[in-house]
Amino acid sequence: MSRNNQHQGKRQEDSVSACVPGDLSDAELATCVEIVRDGGAVAISLQNARMLAVARKGSVIAGLGSIKRDRPDRAGDIARESAFGIPKETPELGDVAVAPEQRLTPLG
Repeated sequence: MSRNNQHQGKRQEDSVSACVPGDLSDAELATCVEIVRDGGAVAISLQNARMLAVARKGSVIAGLGSIKRDRPDRAGDIARESAFGIPKETPELGDVAVAPEQRLTPLG
């Protein structure tokens, strides 16, 4: 998904794409880790994520979301503790963060 956005007189293309961590360069993954860390996360393991959604303003990574790696035992524990039946295959939402400089701008 993408849309054009006027920002400081320049036309930038906003995009959000799904990928696995291995699809990103080392520099892109490091940027994602920095964004998550800036959001206050303590334990960051994006390289182990099942899936990432990466939001960009032009070529700049503006934010991301992650789906944690499959952990069926963890899903089973959550189901038991909450007394709410969920399948063991249910993916778990991981980190969601937006770069500090992008937090007050529309993202696409």
